[in-house]
Amino acid sequence: MKIESSKITKNNNKINFLLITILTVFLFISFYKGVYTNALANSFDNNFTNSFESFQKDSDSIVISSLIYNKQFRNNNGVMTVLQDEGISTSSIFEGYRNDVKFSENNFKEYTSQTGLHTMVYTFFDNVLPFSNSLKLDFYYGINALLSSIILAIFVAWISKKTSWLVGFGLILYISVYDVWIIQFAKSIYWVMWTWFLPMIISIFLLERYSKTKVYSYTTSFVLICVAIILKCLCGFEYITTIMISLTVPYFFYWVTMKWKLIDAIKKLLVVSFGALSGFIISLGIYIIQYSVHYNSISKAIKQLSITAFKRIPGNTDVLNDILASGVSADTIDIYKKSLEVSPMSVVWTYMTKTFEPIFGPILGPVPYGHFIWFILIVSVLSIGLLCSRILSKKVKLNIIGLVIATFVAFIAPISWYALAKGHSYIHTHINFILWDLPFLLFGISMSIYVLSIFLVYITRWDKLSTILFKYNITNDSKRKGGSL
Repeated sequence: MKIESSKITKNNNKINFLLITILTVFLFISFYKGVYTNALANSFDNNFTNSFESFQKDSDSIVISSLIYNKQFRNNNGVMTVLQDEGISTSSIFEGYRNDVKFSENNFKEYTSQTGLHTMVYTFFDNVLPFSNSLKLDFYYGINALLSSIILAIFVAWISKKTSWLVGFGLILYISVYDVWIIQFAKSIYWVMWTWFLPMIISIFLLERYSKTKVYSYTTSFVLICVAIILKCLCGFEYITTIMISLTVPYFFYWVTMKWKLIDAIKKLLVVSFGALSGFIISLGIYIIQYSVHYNSISKAIKQLSITAFKRIPGNTDVLNDILASGVSADTIDIYKKSLEVSPMSVVWTYMTKTFEPIFGPILGPVPYGHFIWFILIVSVLSIGLLCSRILSKKVKLNIIGLVIATFVAFIAPISWYALAKGHSYIHTHINFILWDLPFLLFGISMSIYVLSIFLVYITRWDKLSTILFKYNITNDSKRKGGSL
């Protein structure tokens, strides 16, 4: 029996690996060149290519500026730099890197919002790869697109396994074709999007292993989550509250489906939460150490950290004087002031009622996220009717409850950044809509497809449809009458 069980496990592992590989390739084609969305956009006379190619190039240019500086002058204690001068545009920075154009050191300004681990990694490859700078740049974009593809392919494969192939199919179409936010962010060399989803994927890995072995290591979960958060923070502190909440979402799903005791669930959630918080604190310590060495002053490093933080979060408008003293224009200071004075609810309302990019790309055009929130809420209410059914199996009901609860917890993740980091969200409406995907819409869409497909089977009473959509029996055989749904 053990030998047969081992063979089954190996076969399942091979199938999972093959599925993830196929999904990764499919996503990579989308993330690296925007192929599917561009094809749809052309059929609707909508030019997506220009948007895809230019998206967040201003942020990416900070990385490129740092590579140029590190190559032409010195490694600036890992501190990032940005080319800023009259006549220097984003496109000229990229062209300057590709063609080894020499710039004056006076054209560079320090970029102190983050530690810049990803830039250090790019600098290493920049020094060792025997390629032209153009090929190196393609490699940097390609590796980020690939890692984002792998991470999201794992999520799609997991949710498909827990629900049905239809959920996975719908989700992969959403991610790779329609959601222009994920598609455009995925390969960014500045944002390194895959680090946003990595902590949640680690949670899924830990919990999936626990569901099979019934062994859960609190130490391993603490360490892995801590390291994942450190990795994310060293590449930028943006969206950290959303990411820290998102990593707990799978725990709520497994809490329901594995029927944990309350004390066990609380212990697991506390451990990963403390792991995430520890990773964040350690990252702040690394930032202070880095800038203490750079400035040769720990007080100046702490002050720089406070400026970076308090220009984004409410509580201290005095920091604006320090920002003004650093050479920022008065107009920019006015924007920062407004962002800190605005109410959190008004910022949240903006992200629920408006959209500055079409959520469903070229097909539906701009759709406010609030519409999708209402849709997901309606489906959640619909699921109550299914839970009252005596026909559906207990496994299906637990899956529905788990997905609904996980979706509502996931809803808190983007709201946390919109409200707590209202300064950042008020200014960055051109990019922060991506937070709805971390991971609220991923779970919400999965839950909606799952519930609606079960509802369709339930109202049609069609056994064959149930067999097609689900690998497992969704009904409680003892409650069925006449041998059919």
